[in-house]
Amino acid sequence: MTGRNFSRFGFEWLPNLPGFVRARDGAYVKEEHPPVVLPATDPPPPEKNGLPLSEITMAEVLKAQGYHNGIVGKWHLGTSPVLAPTQRGFGEFVGFPGGAAMFAKADDPTVKTVLLPWSGIDGYLYANLTTNIWRDGKPVPAKKYMTEELGDEAVGFIDRNKAKPFFMQWPAKVMPGTILPGVASSLDFFPTFVAAAGGTMPADREYDGMNILPALTGEAPDSLLNRTFYWRKEDYRAIRHGDWKRQTAKYPDRVWLFDLATDPAEHFSVAGKFPEKVKELQTIYATQEAKYLPPAWAATARSRIDIDGYLEGAGDDVEHIYWAN
Repeated sequence: MTGRNFSRFGFEWLPNLPGFVRARDGAYVKEEHPPVVLPATDPPPPEKNGLPLSEITMAEVLKAQGYHNGIVGKWHLGTSPVLAPTQRGFGEFVGFPGGAAMFAKADDPTVKTVLLPWSGIDGYLYANLTTNIWRDGKPVPAKKYMTEELGDEAVGFIDRNKAKPFFMQWPAKVMPGTILPGVASSLDFFPTFVAAAGGTMPADREYDGMNILPALTGEAPDSLLNRTFYWRKEDYRAIRHGDWKRQTAKYPDRVWLFDLATDPAEHFSVAGKFPEKVKELQTIYATQEAKYLPPAWAATARSRIDIDGYLEGAGDDVEHIYWAN
């Protein structure tokens, strides 16, 4: 290893918007069962349907320190021009602004919506799959498969800017070949990178991540121990406190408790054996959740997700949740 290895690391929440937000602004915010469509709500206008302009991104803070920032791939924090990456501290953006439904050009009349037996896979494989890559606000044709195209763009960005303030490896600071105890998180990216760049975090707001640079350099190797992490996504709640993780779902109404010291893959719930631990974690979580604002917009559907990932033939006796999106 050329750097320090984290024994445990968590990315803040599931795919799409919440995870991207938390990495960039440092705050929390199978059987085919048909999805449950929720009551329609008026969507927010495009300029408000994404990361609020009141939020400060990591790229904006690093830009003030002299960094030229680039982002390659999926943005998914707003499709309005006012919410574009190039308006949020990034000097370059190559990728697609929205989710998987936005690979093709919005005004292309040849793209049709079709229902296929494996639509979850084939739905993305339209002939125009490679055309909807955006470069700084304008769609451009791709000449390769998406993975290759975006990979080349990332390498090109590094090559073009390698003489500017930049680091990918830091052997003079980060102790090589060692394992760091405790838990780190994508919430820590923002304060850590800002500290490494010699900047300061905005003082008018509270951030959920911590600067883990002292842990990386060996100044405070035990500073990542005994941390508490929280997750909230519509009907799902979770808390990790030490080696214990409590999860709850509303549909169906379930509680899970895992001892991550002995069961890091979360195979066996021990909620029935340790009811006092379940209650303790619920109390801690409730205190944190009281600080949260309500969601800015509502989910549009809930889809059944079987816990063990069955592709076919599972009944209601199979452990499952309904995931809101």
